[in-house]
Amino acid sequence: MTTGVRFGQRKRSYDELNGRAARIAAGLDAMGVRAGDRVALMLRNEPAFLEVTAAAEALGAAPVPVDWHRRGDGLAEALRGARAVFAHTDLVSAVEEALPEGAGVVEVRPPVELTAAYGLPPNGVTRRHPTLEAMIEGNEPWRAAPAAYGARRAGLGDGFGLGPGMRTMVPAPLYDTVPNAHAVWAMRNGVDLTIMPRFDPEGLLRTVERNRIEHVQMTPDMFEELLRLPEDVRRRHDLSSLKAVVHAVPCPADVERAMTGWWGPVLRRYREDPRPVR
Repeated sequence: MTTGVRFGQRKRSYDELNGRAARIAAGLDAMGVRAGDRVALMLRNEPAFLEVTAAAEALGAAPVPVDWHRRGDGLAEALRGARAVFAHTDLVSAVEEALPEGAGVVEVRPPVELTAAYGLPPNGVTRRHPTLEAMIEGNEPWRAAPAAYGARRAGLGDGFGLGPGMRTMVPAPLYDTVPNAHAVWAMRNGVDLTIMPRFDPEGLLRTVERNRIEHVQMTPDMFEELLRLPEDVRRRHDLSSLKAVVHAVPCPADVERAMTGWWGPVLRRYREDPRPVR
């Protein structure tokens, strides 16, 4: 099985993702990004988030995920010191108002999965900044970019319970620390990864069933939203592939009991039992 990143109905192999990341790294190098610089990601969940992360790391720069809800002074603080900022088209104006002096903006057109999930109007680009598509199409792969993802490094599964050949999913925002670390860890080690455009309770159930997901990183708030689904919706989907559902925040006892009664004994606290799931 070719492993990679699944997003909606699409899948991008790690070879494809590494190739795109190497071209983005070349574009960042041309912008003057160097080792130690900060590259901010004002992006929602989508493959570009992961490609830019790999590109920045290839240069020795620091990818800085930013909560895309931020505006004004809060956004300016998050962008402080950034040498480059990648932003979805509808977020570019907010970034421009908070942009540090000397930083460049790269515009990312939201894919159709995001426009559907967030009700964004289909739009073009502002034409005020270079685009991610142009950066990828206009650059040869950066000469020193390593294959960041899919290498199956040693130490697989530390803290997340991931094992070789597993299929994992991250429904939470990639700008948050634990979902981001989970996704990057999975990709660096060749674990098949599904990311959701945004958390949707029934959408999560459909995705688990469709992609035969074995491992999910979630939060107790998500459990509570799932438990509010009507009983017929909850029973409609085949979740028998699930082996582990990892959460970093303590789960209320009543919520854990209800989820265990529904999904079985698959809930695991992050780092509580880091052994790979079989």
